[in-house]
Amino acid sequence: MREKTAITLLKERTLGLFKILLRHVQKVRQIAVQIAKQIPDADMQLVKTGALLHDIGRVNCPPQDKKKSHWHGVEGGNILRGYRLEKEARIAERHLGGGIDKKEAKKLGFPDRIYTPLTIEEKIVCYADKLVEYDKKIPIKKTIVRFEKEVGKDAANKIKKLHNYLIKKGMKGDKL
Repeated sequence: MREKTAITLLKERTLGLFKILLRHVQKVRQIAVQIAKQIPDADMQLVKTGALLHDIGRVNCPPQDKKKSHWHGVEGGNILRGYRLEKEARIAERHLGGGIDKKEAKKLGFPDRIYTPLTIEEKIVCYADKLVEYDKKIPIKKTIVRFEKEVGKDAANKIKKLHNYLIKKGMKGDKL
């Protein structure tokens, strides 16, 4: 899929949220591309389109609705599968936090799928999303502190693990 097509799809599916969401996903895309350039085995086109589409499920699950917000990855996966975009669907589903394990997914009532990023592209987009607050780049340490407070140490540790994994794969950045 081309980036222009991904943006058109995002616009069609996110209605009134499009302008706000576009700024966020473009920043995530920018950071994800910077990371992917440092990691030789990353599929750059998938990173670009996956980053642009990772929050497509937000229209049904806005961040203000705390009960439904965490469902936006599931919703995004469902939307993208409707367009036969399986790889992008998995990126949408697996970008939540540092990944959601089977036990957490069951507790949240998610369908029985994997919600932890497995491929390098899924990991890059998931991580890049943690470096963006709205449309501004933030330090990973700020995200980790926020996750520790709001979600818990386990969630923060998953993000640390993702950070350390990408450092080992070649990403430039501070060691935690």
